[in-house]
Amino acid sequence: MLIKVHGVVVRTQDLSSDNRYVKIFTREKGILTATVMSGRSLRASHTAATQLFCYGEFVLYSKGDRYWVREIALEEAFLKLRSSYEKVALATYFCDVVHEVATTEPDEQMLRLLLNALFAAANGDYDLRLVKATFEFRLAAVIGFMPDVRGCADCGESEGDTFYLDVMDGHFLCSKCRVMRTQLVAPEEEGADDPRMRTILTLLSPAALSAVRYCISCPLQRILSFRLEEDDLVLFARAAETYLLNHIERSFPSLEIYKKC
Repeated sequence: MLIKVHGVVVRTQDLSSDNRYVKIFTREKGILTATVMSGRSLRASHTAATQLFCYGEFVLYSKGDRYWVREIALEEAFLKLRSSYEKVALATYFCDVVHEVATTEPDEQMLRLLLNALFAAANGDYDLRLVKATFEFRLAAVIGFMPDVRGCADCGESEGDTFYLDVMDGHFLCSKCRVMRTQLVAPEEEGADDPRMRTILTLLSPAALSAVRYCISCPLQRILSFRLEEDDLVLFARAAETYLLNHIERSFPSLEIYKKC
C-alpha cells in the first residue's frame, strides 16, 4: 500500500552505499522509520532528499509497520544550517529531542515548532541561544510539562525583582518564599534515585520570567517576536535547558557538541 506523509528527517543511518534508514517525524503518523533503497538512477536524488533536516512529502510503500521510501518531493533542505558547525549541532539537538519525545501519534504543534526552530537557526537573524531556549520551553509545554507561570506558588506574588523556577514541580517562587522553603539547589537525599524527588531552582530576572510566560503561550508563528538583554538571555537560556532536560531525564551528545562550538 502506498501512503503520502509530510515530515522532517530527524535521524539517518546508512546501511550501505545505496541504502539507509531514516526516522521521519510526520504530520500524519508521528515518528516512523523508513528504508531508502536507491537504485542507480535514483541514488543522487534520494540521498539528497533524505539527509538530516530535510522536509517534504514522502511517498511510502507500507507493509505492516514497515515502510520504504518510493518518492520524495523535497520542500526545504535548510541548507543554510550547514554554514557552521554550531548551527548543525544545534539543529541536530532539536531533531534528537523530537526523536526522543515523539510518538507514533500525530502532533501538528510539535512539527511546526521543529520547523520554526530549524528555520530560525538557519536564517541567521536570531541569537541561537534565544532560538534554543524558546524551543526548549515550548516543547516542554507541548509534551505536558508546562510550568505554572501565574505567580509565586506559595504567596501568589506575580511581580518582583527576582523569581526562581522550581524545575521539577513546574512552578515559580518569589525570593522571599524561596528563602523560607529551600536553598537555591537543595542536596539530594542519600539514596534518592528518582529525579522527580530533586529540588532544582533556577534564577530568573523579571525580563526572563516574562519571556517564559510569553514563549509557552504565544501564537507559534510569533514565538521569537521578543528580545532580551544579555544578562536576561543567559538566565532564560539556562532555565530552559535545565527545565526540559530534567523533565525528559536525559541529555544528548549533540547538545554537548553545540556547547563546544
